[in-house]
Amino acid sequence: MKPRHGLILAAITAALAANARPVPVAVSFLGVASGDATYNSGPGTCDVTLWSRATLSGGSATVFAEVATDIGFSGIVYTSAGLVTTSVTPTAASPTTGQDFTSKQTVAGLAPGTVYYYRFRDSGATSVSGIGKFKTPPLPTAAYPLHFAFSGDCDGLIRPYVLASQVPSKNLDFFMFDGDTEYETSASIGSAAVTSTGNIPDPATVTKSATSTQLFTDFSRKYREQFGTVNAGGQTGLKDFFAGQANYTAYDNHELGNKQYINGGAPAGGGVGSATGNAPYDLPSGAGVDARVPANDVNTSGAWMNKTPGFQIMQQVFLGYQPIKDRGTVVAPGDGNANGTKQLYFAQQWGKNAIFVNTDCRSYRDIRVKTAGNADDIGARADNASRTMLGVTQLAWLESALLAAEQAGTTWKFVNISDPIDEIAPVAGSLSMQNGPTVADYGTIGNVTSATASAATANSTLLAVATGATQNGYGLVAGQPISGAGIPPNTKINSVNVDGSVTLNNAVNVALGAALTLSGAPSAYAPVNADGGKSFVGGYRAERNALLKFIADNHINNVVFLATDDHQNRVNEVVYSPSGRTGPGSPGFAQSDYVKVPYCFSIVCGPLGATGPDLISNHSFALAQKLAQSIANAEIAAGVEPIGLGGYPGLHNVTRDGNPNADTTRAPEDFYSPDTFNYNILDLGADGLTLTVTSKGINSTAQNAFTEYDGVNNPERTLFSFQVAAGPVAAPDTLMRANNVTVAKVAKSVLLGNDAVTTGTPSILSVGNALPAGATVALAGNFVIYTSPTATAGNGSYTYTLGDGTGTATGFVTVLEVPPGANTSGPNAVRIVASGPDFVVTFIGVPGNAYRVQFTTSTSAPYVWQDFDPIISNPDHTAPANGVFSHTDPSPVGPIRLYRAIPKPSTPPQSNDN
Repeated sequence: MKPRHGLILAAITAALAANARPVPVAVSFLGVASGDATYNSGPGTCDVTLWSRATLSGGSATVFAEVATDIGFSGIVYTSAGLVTTSVTPTAASPTTGQDFTSKQTVAGLAPGTVYYYRFRDSGATSVSGIGKFKTPPLPTAAYPLHFAFSGDCDGLIRPYVLASQVPSKNLDFFMFDGDTEYETSASIGSAAVTSTGNIPDPATVTKSATSTQLFTDFSRKYREQFGTVNAGGQTGLKDFFAGQANYTAYDNHELGNKQYINGGAPAGGGVGSATGNAPYDLPSGAGVDARVPANDVNTSGAWMNKTPGFQIMQQVFLGYQPIKDRGTVVAPGDGNANGTKQLYFAQQWGKNAIFVNTDCRSYRDIRVKTAGNADDIGARADNASRTMLGVTQLAWLESALLAAEQAGTTWKFVNISDPIDEIAPVAGSLSMQNGPTVADYGTIGNVTSATASAATANSTLLAVATGATQNGYGLVAGQPISGAGIPPNTKINSVNVDGSVTLNNAVNVALGAALTLSGAPSAYAPVNADGGKSFVGGYRAERNALLKFIADNHINNVVFLATDDHQNRVNEVVYSPSGRTGPGSPGFAQSDYVKVPYCFSIVCGPLGATGPDLISNHSFALAQKLAQSIANAEIAAGVEPIGLGGYPGLHNVTRDGNPNADTTRAPEDFYSPDTFNYNILDLGADGLTLTVTSKGINSTAQNAFTEYDGVNNPERTLFSFQVAAGPVAAPDTLMRANNVTVAKVAKSVLLGNDAVTTGTPSILSVGNALPAGATVALAGNFVIYTSPTATAGNGSYTYTLGDGTGTATGFVTVLEVPPGANTSGPNAVRIVASGPDFVVTFIGVPGNAYRVQFTTSTSAPYVWQDFDPIISNPDHTAPANGVFSHTDPSPVGPIRLYRAIPKPSTPPQSNDN
């Protein structure tokens, strides 16, 4: 019977096999991300770029992106066409074709100010990625409560970046990931370094350097590692962070290899990419030029690093792994440095009160100048007026964007730069620290006290150890003294290797299983006490000053610069030289030439997880206070504006962890944190009058400790916070002048009616800048009188200075020439803002005149105007003494509406469309 049963079982098995369908092979998704959320004014809709990396058994895969308005995906609003992910290795001949199974899709036609969810799947939905979330920008006219955060610097030594796990719960509008999104460097357990991209400062030095294939494979690996675990079942690096909200991203030096490629505007130099350092080279250019030679400080060669294959390959890998929108290339025929390059800089309005500007500080910068000893040269060479970090095309664009925002009445201008713009030390010098902490004050580093030799060692400096963690070497740091049987006196760890073994300063003879004792290493922490060659004031002073002087001269208020890269959290006011003398390269320069830019400050944040803060194990407020005070006192002694915002106008509600009196003291330590991993949250109320800055962070953790988030012993906490009232804002105005008269007269109160101040009483201090040529403008009692040179001179304009007792702003007035018979005194639509589901339209009319408000859904002439539904009890409005009146449109239907106010029949007909 047994054989018979066996035959029956075999027959059944054969029948099932004959009818079985192939088992689907699962697509593997590394993660998902969204970014570069954009409002497009033409259609009045938004787009966002979605990203994923998907492989099918190591090969290519076809995936589909889905977007929905709910996390359950019952309301899918978009499904992409099939996206094929594959691997393409770039070459010197085709450097921008690289793809490491990544795919991106820009989704258009999305509603403004809306939360969406997205995912990727294969064709049969057998495999589905994790779910991501993003929010689209609101209407530019909306009174929007903005809520965003920023940080940067994620070094593999600090994986899995536990602080990043806390970001998604903040429900941000967006996160600005400000550079150094990966580190190419070595010494991270389980993560080898990339092949060197070249040499600094002298490319003539023979150094092994990466080929095109190595650049692509090495840097792609580094980005992939940012999504992986380092502990079994632990945090998957930045995976949840990327999915938690839409992101904007910038690159800095580490994405470009931290050698010659970091200076995209520098001369290209000769060949590079060779296992020997000598010819033949894989890449025909990209070696760069000698940074010690002053002739190379400004690129006049006609060949730029950003046009070399190596630079473009690393840029391509960065773009392949970040949710960055393809904005095309820069068109600047007169600027060979910028023309034809990828456009990574842009500006995005977030409601009527804020604009976010993301700059590109790497693609166009001149070389980072070096001394003969290969130190940063921050002396007279940095004052060269032709040296640039942003490039002439981007700088002109940035200045225009800021001026346009000010003229449009946008209150806050947030400008992201990957390297600091504040001044930390005397120009071309360093701080002499005043009563700074001792080495002992910082505390020892390395919390591992015992280890076991996991292999015998015979007269070798290479030692395999197990520290009791899941992998050898966890938590060990360079400098730790080590002792035990077979260990000579004064032995310490020189380095921790990729495999978790350590290299010692002495040769040892250790038996397998030998017990070893370790003690803490002395801290090697050194505070930032100079402005390095990578920063604006350290290496690119003249361009920095030109930008800041432009901001000051044009009264562009409420500018906040966002930066990372210094691996500490600090807030500073920003200074510039009105005289244009910026340093020792400017005859007659003195440190006192620098003064504050009105209503402008800088926030340097981070790191999200990188080295520097880990060198401090004493996380007391007393240490941070002593360090901040020593820096600030040294700055004061050197004539430098000290760190902090102690005297900033409108500052209030200052808090500091460990200092209950922060709002009273407002001292440097209340705006400074050197020993923590951080990100900063910025909040604006719907009225835009108050900015709140909140620094979130945790105590730093050790290199190669690969610590998971500990909400009990090291929870995220608020390190410091403060609020700043906006400086005065002058919104634009439009008047009309009939072309049979030359004068346009308006009450001061009308011009002030749409302006905003948070302190004092608004007033018009002066008028000027009348256009066209020959026009005049003057104050006359309670009125402003504009006179055109002739009745038919065309449209004109003028400016006025708004004051509130603490500061000033510039108002811009346009004077339109209209046919005779129009009521040239108003009304003018000055503002449309969202109030929940409603829209509130504000007009300026003639005091005492009555108006009827109408709307149209037409998008072009001829317009079909409609009165509002009868439920609006009083559509007629009488302009009060200042002429300002408003109308509420409840829950309007449709994406576009235009509004106008027309006089009641008893007054002459006139209108103003908006």
